[in-house]
Amino acid sequence: MCPFAVPPMPAPMEGKGAYNRSSTIQAAGNALALPLLEAAARTVALPAGDAPIWVADFGASQGRNSLRPMQIAVAALRARVGPERAIAVLHTDVPRNDFSSLFEVVDTDPDSYLATDPNVFALAAGRSFYRQIFPDRSVTLGWSAWALHWLSRVPSPIRDHIHGQLTREPAVRADFLRQSLADWTAFLESRARELRPDGRLVLVFLGADAAGWPGWEPLVQPLEEAAREMLADGFINPAEYGRMVIPTIVRSREDILSPFADDGRYHGLVVQHLDIIPGPDPAWDQFTADPQPDALAARWVAFSRAAMTPSLASALQGEPDPERVAAFAARLDAVLLRRLTANPVRMPFFLARVVLANPP
Repeated sequence: MCPFAVPPMPAPMEGKGAYNRSSTIQAAGNALALPLLEAAARTVALPAGDAPIWVADFGASQGRNSLRPMQIAVAALRARVGPERAIAVLHTDVPRNDFSSLFEVVDTDPDSYLATDPNVFALAAGRSFYRQIFPDRSVTLGWSAWALHWLSRVPSPIRDHIHGQLTREPAVRADFLRQSLADWTAFLESRARELRPDGRLVLVFLGADAAGWPGWEPLVQPLEEAAREMLADGFINPAEYGRMVIPTIVRSREDILSPFADDGRYHGLVVQHLDIIPGPDPAWDQFTADPQPDALAARWVAFSRAAMTPSLASALQGEPDPERVAAFAARLDAVLLRRLTANPVRMPFFLARVVLANPP
C-alpha cells in the first residue's frame, strides 16, 4: 500500500448511541434553522388527494437530533391536512450508520414525533445522500442538518495535516474544494429529481465566513498535535498518519451558489434563503455561567470523540483492534482536554442555512 493511500469513504459517527449522547452542539445549531423548516412545512405545496406526504431527513445519524425537527415539520403539516392523512418520515444515512440506535430513539423516546400521532410512519434508508434515494417527484419536504459538510470521499492524501482546509499544500486544498463542489452538485441533482413540484428542502451545515475562514482551529489543531506525538513516539506509523483525515469542508456563500446559473436555477432548484451565521456554543454558555475549564474541555472532547475520532481511527492498519483503537482515542482525548483546559475559548465556527425550492 502507498504510504499516503487514502481511505475510500469517511467513517460513520461513534456507534452504540454515543453520538446521540454527545451532540448537544449540533442540536443547538439545528435550532437556528427550525423556524425555516416550520415556515417551509406551513407553505409547501401538498400532493393532491389522500396520498401519503413524504418528509425526508437526510443524514439522520443516530436519530436524537432528528426528533425535534421532524416533530415541528409533522405538526405543521398535520395542521394543514387533518388527523387522518398519512405522513411518512424517511431517515437516511450511509450504510454503516448506527441504525439500531436511530430505530430505538425514534420508536421509544417520549419526544419522538411518533408518540402522539398514529398516522405518522417512520422508515429508514442506508444510502448516501450524494445519490438518489427517493423516486422521482415524491418528496414534499426535506431536511438535512450537520451532514453536508462531510465529503463522500477523501480526494487526496494530506501529508502535513489532518484537515484539507488547514494544509499548507495548495494542490491538496484545491482537491478538497473540487470534491466539495462535486458532492454539492451531486446532492442538488439528486434532490432535484426527488422533490415534488414546489417542494422544499431546508439545510443547515458548516459554512465559512466572507474571507473563507473555516474556524475550528482550537479543536482541530490539538488533534493534529496528538497525531504527530503518536507518530513521533511510534504509536502510529507514517502510513497511518498519512491516511488520517477529518473529511469535512466548510463552504462559503460563493461555494454554495456556484452551481446556480445567472437565472438562479440549478436543475430546476432555486435558492429561497441563504445566510451564514456564527455557530452557537452551548458549552461556552455554560462556562460563562459556571467557569470550570475542565468541564468546558470535557464537553468538546465528547463532541470530538463522537464526530471526528472514528474517521481518524479508521486509518489504523490491519484488522480492527479494539484495544489499540481505544488507546488511540484516549491519547487524542488527553491532548485535546489538556489544551482546551489550559486555554478556554468560545469555539469559532459558522453555519450555513439554506432553503431550496423546486418551482413547478
